[in-house]
Amino acid sequence: MMGGPRFRGVVDAAVAAMEAALAALQAQQAQQAQHTRQRPEHEQRLHDEASEGEQPRGSKRQRRGETGQGRGQGARDDGGGAHTRLAQLPLLRDLPRPHVALPPGAMANPGLVVPVIDAPSLEAFMTGYMLAPGGGCPVVIQGVMDNWPALARWQDLSYLERVAGHRTVPVEMGQHYLEESWGTQLVTLGEFIRAHVIDSVTTDAVATHADGPCSGVVDSGHAALTGGCASAAARAALAPGATEGRGARARRRRGYLAQHELFDQIPALATDIRTPDYCALGEDGLRSVNAWFGPAGTVTPLHQDPYHNLLAQVVGRKYVRLFSPAHTNVLYPHPSGMHTNTSQVDADAPDAARFPLYASAPFLECMLEAGQMLYMPPQWWHFVKAVTVSFSCSFWWS
Repeated sequence: MMGGPRFRGVVDAAVAAMEAALAALQAQQAQQAQHTRQRPEHEQRLHDEASEGEQPRGSKRQRRGETGQGRGQGARDDGGGAHTRLAQLPLLRDLPRPHVALPPGAMANPGLVVPVIDAPSLEAFMTGYMLAPGGGCPVVIQGVMDNWPALARWQDLSYLERVAGHRTVPVEMGQHYLEESWGTQLVTLGEFIRAHVIDSVTTDAVATHADGPCSGVVDSGHAALTGGCASAAARAALAPGATEGRGARARRRRGYLAQHELFDQIPALATDIRTPDYCALGEDGLRSVNAWFGPAGTVTPLHQDPYHNLLAQVVGRKYVRLFSPAHTNVLYPHPSGMHTNTSQVDADAPDAARFPLYASAPFLECMLEAGQMLYMPPQWWHFVKAVTVSFSCSFWWS
């Protein structure tokens, strides 16, 4: 489990405390607004004139509730008085797609690709995959998510802003949780979307184009690259500062809304997804449902979890590499501390001198597409990397 249950508990408590403080502030503002509405007309006019006299014209800073964000209008002030609405931006699938490098040997051998099947019966899923010899068998399932409203709704950033833009969420900052500089920031979902989805994606795409020809992303069925130039609409929607170069890109820290129980926090988003029936095939039932939302290039290091796991890809695509727990001894897990469930090997750039046996470990892999879900049995090691802007949710059960 990324970060461990103790760390996640601290983050969740911080989010709850911040949201409680925000709710108290909003209640206070509502009470003040009610008091203002009850003033006699002549007193209100004097009050307004006095307020205008205290500040130069146009210098009032609009609070979140006054700009329309709190009411779901999706507007923001860019500092010059002009408002940009998220509804004017392209859908997530229309954003530029910067090149994302995959681990060595990725998608080079069709024999290593996880099989893709149509939704099996509960009995077939249990006997063929959950109880398969060797500790279970990974499989990509399609057809289960066809009736999910999220497949269309979560492409629309204005929808996410309207439903949850004002809610506070924990965002992981840095390449991944094993980095010394890694940390967590509490921001609103709307701020995260602008800073780490729109601005980050468009910046990377423009910088990549400046470094060379229009790049692409790895196609789901091949190792070859396919064209990924931004559409005209996406180019027109580039955020300010999107032309920064390679050096600035390296200094900017990537943000990732990772392993957060967003659907408990925001029930309106929970109505967009459906818990798969397969999660009922266990003794203890569903343990948690987590959200994973971020730009291309976000990484979850090679690790293992103690639960059955269905990773449902809603928006974009992710590359996943899996290793059987039978090969744990050559995956070099951390020997002590809070990351004993995580490998010391950087799957993106394995150090053969430090970890000579890693290359001998057989693996499976897949390019998980929107509308597909990947079943990962308990204790199976997995490395995950977003190839595009990605929004996923994971279902853990035991």
